[in-house]
Amino acid sequence: MAFAPDATTLAAGTGDGTIWLWSTNDPRQPQLSATLPAHAGQVYTVAFDPLDGILLSGAADHTTRLWNLNPEAVAAFICATAGTPIGAEEWARYVPGKPYRAVC
Repeated sequence: MAFAPDATTLAAGTGDGTIWLWSTNDPRQPQLSATLPAHAGQVYTVAFDPLDGILLSGAADHTTRLWNLNPEAVAAFICATAGTPIGAEEWARYVPGKPYRAVC
């Protein structure tokens, strides 16, 4: 188990290969906020980078993973690397009945 640098998230490795993320904004009533399908085996360790909050996990499947838990940073990375954004014509085909909005 490990707390994020801002102490608002607690990460816990599990025996089934997942990582549980708990919101600790109210320490008296932590809330499960996410379950990451992390590894193929038991998660032995989790730790947060103290500078940027990146989560590191290591497990019985002999892998180590890095998790960026900042939604804005992840969205910016996806938009920067995903290629051409979906246009209005594609939107109408794949998201019918919803008004078009630029994704990135």
